[in-house]
Amino acid sequence: LTFFIFTGNVKAAPLHAYYCFNALETANNVVNAFDNFLNSNSSEGMSTHRLYAFPLNGENLATHCIVSESDTPDQHEKNVKIFEGSSGGQKLLGTFFNVVEPITEGAGTPIASYGNLDPNKHTVSMLIDLKINNDEEFLKTWNIFVKKNSKNPATLFADYFTGVQGRTHYVVISAESLDDLINNLNSTLGSEEGRMFSLSLRGNREILGRSLINLVKSWEK
Repeated sequence: LTFFIFTGNVKAAPLHAYYCFNALETANNVVNAFDNFLNSNSSEGMSTHRLYAFPLNGENLATHCIVSESDTPDQHEKNVKIFEGSSGGQKLLGTFFNVVEPITEGAGTPIASYGNLDPNKHTVSMLIDLKINNDEEFLKTWNIFVKKNSKNPATLFADYFTGVQGRTHYVVISAESLDDLINNLNSTLGSEEGRMFSLSLRGNREILGRSLINLVKSWEK
């Protein structure tokens, strides 16, 4: 069991860049393109990338997002240079934009996390888009509630370079199955403490949307 909060200068914090798109034909075209590049010597020095599908996401037009998990902003910039400066990276980008319709892009930083998340085990997640007015107060309340009540791994992100209008933060709650995810969310938020948690956030938290996301593939680095 882990529970941690990232503090200090944002410049040294992790950065998860996301590139969301509508797959025009099949996601296999995207998987194959990334396989060819990220499994090659041209990608040496890159950070971990994960491809997620969005089977249920309301008004969001994106069917998938590719997420680049960088330990630091410097690593993110290194990723960009490798993509743009190698023939393999250029080939990938050319293929990618031929088979997808770009929807949005941005980047967030994980600022609090609970539970032992294994992305390749907890492959079903709920993404909750939030608009927060008082960051400090929300973080304090969220930490106390999640630490005591959450049954699933959960991570709170600050959306520093947002691709979603009005979004300041987002939460990802993960599970091994959809049944497990829904049951644990219902029992947690439906409890007396869950109702008190929701009441305490009135005026400070606006939920902009919820999406079901599934991990398609990880390229671990």
